Amino acid sequence: MNLLLNASDVLSQSGGCIRIRTAFEEIEASDPRGWADAPPDPGPYVLLEVSDDGDGMNPDTLTQIFDPFFTTKFTGRGLGLSAVMGVVRSHSGAISVESKPGEGSCFTVFFPLIVPFRAPAPNVTSPSQAT
Repeated sequence: MNLLLNASDVLSQSGGCIRIRTAFEEIEASDPRGWADAPPDPGPYVLLEVSDDGDGMNPDTLTQIFDPFFTTKFTGRGLGLSAVMGVVRSHSGAISVESKPGEGSCFTVFFPLIVPFRAPAPNVTSPSQAT
């Protein structure tokens, strides 16, 4: 929700589009993305991507966006992205951020794909086979 609120705030003055995408993706050890924190372990991930075509951010701002209380808005804001980072870390996930001034921003959140364990089906014989 915080990613959507941030994108909405950016576009509230000038208008624009917010795009939301979900997908499955395999992360390789050599993935070149700009990770906001430690890169994730290789493997399968479920991703949530929120992008906008707003003002974008310069490299200096990008280095601070996940810091608690950092904001480019008025005082009293600044916990949204640090909360997002806390949730992602608590689920062993990762965040990739791409942004350039004048080109918008794209936040992609990766959560490890957990395949539930399924016990093998019991070998049941039909009554006609039992003697």
